[in-house]
Amino acid sequence: MKKLLLSALGASALAFAVSACGGDDSRNSPEGEPPITEAPGGENPGPGGEQPGPGAGGEQPGPGAGGEQPGGENPSPGGGGDPGPSVQTFELRMKGSKLSGFTTLRVPVTAVDVTVDGKPLEVRMVSTLVDLAANPEHAPLVARFEVPKNAGIEHVHVSVSFNEMGAFSKDGAAMETSLDAHVAPLSFDMAVRDLAVHGRAVLELDMEHSLVPRESSSLLLPTGSVKF
Repeated sequence: MKKLLLSALGASALAFAVSACGGDDSRNSPEGEPPITEAPGGENPGPGGEQPGPGAGGEQPGPGAGGEQPGGENPSPGGGGDPGPSVQTFELRMKGSKLSGFTTLRVPVTAVDVTVDGKPLEVRMVSTLVDLAANPEHAPLVARFEVPKNAGIEHVHVSVSFNEMGAFSKDGAAMETSLDAHVAPLSFDMAVRDLAVHGRAVLELDMEHSLVPRESSSLLLPTGSVKF
């Protein structure tokens, strides 16, 4: 299991483990099904049960207007069907662990960047503030990103920026405590084959080790793992 270290001051600084969790329910990329085609002349025969005879001059009836064969549309060149999508869409989710005593835990996510060899991929942000204590068993969706198919891409580089203030509360607290998430972006690499297992990656923050108490707030130093 690969460990990554993140700090609040420099380039990424947190202890993060990247692990793949496969299983019998692993999702394979769907195969394209061959197109269903009908042979010309598959409609009901003419009166008397006979097929229509050749036209004048002994020739078979030609194609209809527009060059279409009777009984169906023009087949695709080479008999191929719809090639399907040219990209794979994956999800990035976030989850908290060791949340005993938390009643709220609002973590800001200001940006998610995904790159391949320094070139950005398309990312669509879904949530910029997630409450990890609202439903501890749920992993809120943060972003979706697209990876081109058939481009030989084996790994992607992900950078998650927090860089805002959040808040949390615990049982018995009269008010929320400010959560300072102005830390360096969290960066890590992921294998596309691991992402394809379930179509997502989940950043799981270990909250027992991710909060550093200060005088009037707590500092977020994300510690945890990335699961698939």
